[in-house]
Amino acid sequence: MSFKGLYNVNKTRMIALLCLEVLTSALSIGVSYINTYQITALKERKLQQFFILISLSLSLLVLNYIGLNICQYWIEAQIQQYNHQIGKSLF
Repeated sequence: MSFKGLYNVNKTRMIALLCLEVLTSALSIGVSYINTYQITALKERKLQQFFILISLSLSLLVLNYIGLNICQYWIEAQIQQYNHQIGKSLF
């Protein structure tokens, strides 16, 4: 089992998986960045801005969660397809 073999099973899905992994990582970083603005808004008693940032942060976290679950599903499908391909070549 190699990464090259895993990649070659379904190149389109693997590329989409890697792109989605990068996107979910960027979303996590973005949420952390937004948290600094939330703290600033709270310190300055700008409650409306604080609640807007909380809503934005929550939305991004939901997207991140969905993206991570899709990534997990795709990698499991990729591994399962690769294992079937190896099994067919052995027998």
